[in-house]
Amino acid sequence: MKTFELLAADFEERYGFVPRNWRTIVFSALRMREFAAVFLYRLNVGLVNKRRYVPGLRVLLYHILRASFGMDIHPKARIGPGLVVHHAHMIVIGDGVKIGKRFHIYHGVTIGSRNQFDLDTYPSLGDNITIYTGSVVAGKIQIGNDVVIGANSLVLSDVPSGSVVFSNAASFKARSG
Repeated sequence: MKTFELLAADFEERYGFVPRNWRTIVFSALRMREFAAVFLYRLNVGLVNKRRYVPGLRVLLYHILRASFGMDIHPKARIGPGLVVHHAHMIVIGDGVKIGKRFHIYHGVTIGSRNQFDLDTYPSLGDNITIYTGSVVAGKIQIGNDVVIGANSLVLSDVPSGSVVFSNAASFKARSG
């Protein structure tokens, strides 16, 4: 898909209507912090894929995304249309990650590899995924369609479609004395 088509799908998923033109998308990016992060990410990916850019612009956009929003979404991560970022802060998505359509992500989420030396160990996520605050999805795993991953969950194994994943209850040990 082209950059405008991806941004239009992201806009529609976030706001519920289709933007008429680029101007609507740009003004929304200027007004809404979360959409601005998506806007910068999609522009960066468009520049990486087309290889038509002013030298250094791609790196500048990537560093603005990291510095302004605290987000590290690698331009080689493949994220389908309908990306919605809630509370754009502390989000990390690695370069080998594949994500389907209609993806909602909250702050403090990490999606990536379990091993920094093996670059083929990134997760693949299906369509209609929501990942809540503080969750980690790591390793070469498959997350099915229509999955909700609850806050502070650690997902290290495959998740079937239609599932809800939530963290284990905290364990404790009584103090002696």
